[in-house]
Amino acid sequence: MKKLLGILVLVLMWCNVGVAREPGYMIGPITNKCEKTIDLLDTFSKKNPLIIFENSIENTITSFISALNLYHNEINGYFKNLNYDDRKYIVSYTINYCKKNPDDTLFDAALDYFKTLPKYKE
Repeated sequence: MKKLLGILVLVLMWCNVGVAREPGYMIGPITNKCEKTIDLLDTFSKKNPLIIFENSIENTITSFISALNLYHNEINGYFKNLNYDDRKYIVSYTINYCKKNPDDTLFDAALDYFKTLPKYKE
């Protein structure tokens, strides 16, 4: 029950969909400032298993880059290889980016990561 409550609190803190300061063109945790992400990471790593929060980052970034990849294919005529890196690397890349750029958002971190991916080859 404590784990369920912890997850619920995490989700409610992480998802700021109803917050007025979100831009109208994006919603959800992808709009979080990197500083907020790092603060939440520090908070939850002390109280809960870190893996829960890292899974949340992983899901946010991978969902976003999957959608971005569809758009990229429409515009450029080819997909990026989303399986190029291990998912743990994606999380560590995002956290590292956020530590270096606390005023940026997870959107910026995801876009920066997406640019590093090679073309998908069948």
